[in-house]
Amino acid sequence: MHIEKLKFEETNQFAPLFIDYINGKKEIKEFYGNDPNLSSFEKQIKLKKVDAEKRVLLVDVLKSQYEGHDLSEEVSQNINKIKNDNTYTLTTGHQLNLFTGPLYFHFKIIATINACEMLSEKYEDYNFVPVFWMASEDHDFKEINHFNLNGNTHTWESDQSGAVGRFDTSQMNDFLNSIPIDELKIATGYRSYATLAGATRCLVNYLYGSKGLVILDGDDIKLKQSFENIIRDELINQPIHELVTKSSGELKDLGYKAQVNPRDINLFYLSNQGRERFVQQKGKFKVNNTELGFSESEILEELDSHPERFSPNALLRPVYQEFVLPNLAMIGGPAEVAYWLQLKSVFTQFDTVFPILMPRNFGIILSKPIYRKYLKMNLKPVDLFEKIETLKSNLVKGVSKANLNLTEQKSAIETTFKGIETQAIQIDKSLVMMVNTELKKTLNTIEKIEGKLFKAEKRNHENSINQVEAVKNFCFPNGKLQERYSNYLTFYFDKKDILDQIMQLTDPFDLRFNILMDDE
Repeated sequence: MHIEKLKFEETNQFAPLFIDYINGKKEIKEFYGNDPNLSSFEKQIKLKKVDAEKRVLLVDVLKSQYEGHDLSEEVSQNINKIKNDNTYTLTTGHQLNLFTGPLYFHFKIIATINACEMLSEKYEDYNFVPVFWMASEDHDFKEINHFNLNGNTHTWESDQSGAVGRFDTSQMNDFLNSIPIDELKIATGYRSYATLAGATRCLVNYLYGSKGLVILDGDDIKLKQSFENIIRDELINQPIHELVTKSSGELKDLGYKAQVNPRDINLFYLSNQGRERFVQQKGKFKVNNTELGFSESEILEELDSHPERFSPNALLRPVYQEFVLPNLAMIGGPAEVAYWLQLKSVFTQFDTVFPILMPRNFGIILSKPIYRKYLKMNLKPVDLFEKIETLKSNLVKGVSKANLNLTEQKSAIETTFKGIETQAIQIDKSLVMMVNTELKKTLNTIEKIEGKLFKAEKRNHENSINQVEAVKNFCFPNGKLQERYSNYLTFYFDKKDILDQIMQLTDPFDLRFNILMDDE
């Protein structure tokens, strides 16, 4: 396998804010801290000071969460290292997609692991631990209840609600039995653990435990207890709404669109019955879509008694992550980078260090059969992002021996009609409009003929066109970028070491789009 790269701009897949962040545009530098490169981490380490008590708590929580799971030596060592004041984490996170969901799930994790290895080589006096933060409190089940494999979508239907990490996996048997997967180990977690969070930990640990990846579940009472003061501040003073509204307005003034809009209260109430946001009504803290409501004293008493029932939303969760971890960098996609850029003032408000925002790796994988077609059609990496009709047109024009262009004929017709127009002016000026009308009709007819010539020639090269379409559809299944649609099993069954190959070929600090080509 080998790799080729494109600048993000060449793909036409990314929003201007993300492109400008990658390119270090000076107008947006006030919205983040240190730049996403190796040399910035020395400055970030000096900023990030974590007290020993927090480190001990985190290690205790991790050991508790890993009970009942196979713990590799690499993960065990990394967890224990977190107690040391020279150990820092790099963190990525994702929803609990079934069977890991789309391919970019892995690009995130692999970039995090590789970045830690590269930092360990550069800064030998420090330890760097890769962390995967499970978005177990997320409640949008429809976003995670399926995965796409070989053109088919496999969906787990369930009437459960609330935090998906708490979903009961005993209801998955029919779904699991319907999946054409012989590699039983990757399904073990779903059959062996009671919750989706436990099953996801099992799967991710199976895939990346040997690389030392530490998996953390934020849905934890001890971690929430340590975060109580910030939850209390958001409940009573509600600083996030004003701060994010201001930063969003400043980004809008620069021509960018806000990725996330703040709520008045950026917290959910989490129970086994559901996860609903707080709203303030008539001096009460009302839990939306329920009969629950709290006075100020009652909500603070509830927080003291049950901190696990308070769940940060998308704007507070980043602060929660950085508060509990000795973290230096967040590794995420374009949408994540965009909404973290709205949050720097929030981190300042809560006296928490803003991390380095590292874009994850991005990529398309060309399987061996597709790569052969790619070569045969003389395609280039940038061609993979062209519209299919443009690719077809370029192909036909490139291989056709016939002259499909009637430009000369159209020019000759225009010259002829120009002469007719000159004669008409001399005889009767009112005839000029008729002459121009007939000219347009004639040119339209010529263009129709030109189109039919092109279609006829396309039929003569149908096999080549089919091969171009096969390449394009493989890279954009159902019109979506492959990494955002296809599951890694699409490649795994033919290439068991596909994740190792990605790990060996990609560079987390090379901020370009990767095209991975199976030439073996």
